[in-house]
Amino acid sequence: MIMKKLYLLSLLLAVAPLCYGQQPFRFSQYFQNLITVNPAVAGIEDFTDLKVGYRQQWTGLAGSPQTFYLSVHGPLASKSSEFTYQNNALRISDPSVFDQAENSSVVDTGTRMRHGIGGYVVNDQQGIFQQTHAFATYAAHLPLGARTRLALGVSAGLNNRRIDANGITLSGQTTATDDAVINRLLSQSGGLSSVDLNLGLLLYAENYYLGYSADRILRNPITVGVDTADVRQSVYHYGLVGGRFRLGESFMLLPGAFVGVSSVLPLTYDLNLRLRYREVVWVGASYRNSGTVAAMLGLNIDNRFNLNYAYDYGVGAVSDFRSGTHEIVLGFTLFKQQDSNPYLW
Repeated sequence: MIMKKLYLLSLLLAVAPLCYGQQPFRFSQYFQNLITVNPAVAGIEDFTDLKVGYRQQWTGLAGSPQTFYLSVHGPLASKSSEFTYQNNALRISDPSVFDQAENSSVVDTGTRMRHGIGGYVVNDQQGIFQQTHAFATYAAHLPLGARTRLALGVSAGLNNRRIDANGITLSGQTTATDDAVINRLLSQSGGLSSVDLNLGLLLYAENYYLGYSADRILRNPITVGVDTADVRQSVYHYGLVGGRFRLGESFMLLPGAFVGVSSVLPLTYDLNLRLRYREVVWVGASYRNSGTVAAMLGLNIDNRFNLNYAYDYGVGAVSDFRSGTHEIVLGFTLFKQQDSNPYLW
């Protein structure tokens, strides 16, 4: 019986790098950190957007997944002389001011191409498996009219995957096969690195955004130990959609959806809805088709700093395994010169 368990464990450990190398990181508050999903987002705001996030899944379970990220993006050049439409139409009583601004030769009404840059680092640890992603991002925002833009983005960087074989404990007597598996995993403890590219498109205006992105487009081969398996990483395809609708003078409704699919993982999607009061506080909820619901809350302090929290709870058959997940995001709005609502908060 012990030998059977050892064999099954060895088989699992041998194929784990194949599966782990295919698993992307996910966040309940993905809309807070869209640059990690779609590089075309870089520079969408009129300020530098800095985010720090931490996600702890299955609290209390040893070796439970943990994810940390740091991201930053903003416009390449200052927009202090530009006129922005982001929700400002409801902040004044005389709409003719906007007509005058459009006809003015002093302000930019959105007819110039803009550029955004940014980057992110994500560290994702699941038991003995750990992966780190570090990417730099560029996006060009092309005007399709005074209020609509199409952004084209690309990110390039490094993926590193490591296995902590010292965290493996086998009980009972092992065989030569078991020792070979452990030695193979130990050979990967230093990590396996690969360069990759991500591409993205984003169509957006003052009250919506619609995006598509493709990750891991280089399809690097998957390496197990010192051998290269006859398998390549799968390209991930992501779809994004979000809206912003005013409910009177003080409230804004923000629905959104995220879809992901690849050749090795089933289609997954997130549906979420948030209600924001001015630029001060928001509450929301989301549902993921893998069987998870989340409650979310965000607070904006002095329009420069925001604190956001999400709690995930498994429903149905996964309630015992997907519960107790906490996610915290700290946001900083740097060099903000316009009194406009952010897209991604």
